[in-house]
Amino acid sequence: REAILSSAFFLYVYHNENATMDAVVSYLANYESNPGLKAMATDPKGLAELTAVFAQMEFIASDPRVAVWFCFFHDLWKSNNKMNKIKPKADLLDPANTNAICWHVMAPEDLDKVLKTAGLRKSGSLFLDATFKTLYDFMAEKYEQSQTSVSVKKVYDGEDTPTAMEKAEVIVEGGEVDRA
Repeated sequence: REAILSSAFFLYVYHNENATMDAVVSYLANYESNPGLKAMATDPKGLAELTAVFAQMEFIASDPRVAVWFCFFHDLWKSNNKMNKIKPKADLLDPANTNAICWHVMAPEDLDKVLKTAGLRKSGSLFLDATFKTLYDFMAEKYEQSQTSVSVKKVYDGEDTPTAMEKAEVIVEGGEVDRA
């Protein structure tokens, strides 16, 4: 199995959400044992694919509302793409298509119009009013959560260096909470 994907790949690439494209290319070129993956570091097509992946990750991480939107529509496609109503709408719903809804966050009225035009928003359809409300409410909730600032300041009992029993003072929206 190590010949297909080395355990180091999972550590340095797959499970490393902070990996940069440069770091991934460097890992592939210098440490990957799988020849196909190793070639991605120098092959123009492989580099283009990596660039696309990193652009997609950057888009999704740009705002919590975008992450919710993307996950909702990505999951909608992945879980339902065999359905008769969904399958013919790949151009609109398949994340592999850059014009798919998951890549274009819209206001509720715009999404409503797009889905109605595609025949996906009508009485008894996949996109009920409750689905819309839940999606947009959850997007707003995640955004609000991301705006709550939490900062941590270390208190060292008057010493310049941390002690084994250091205290952390957590300041949440102007209030102080002792987390010793």
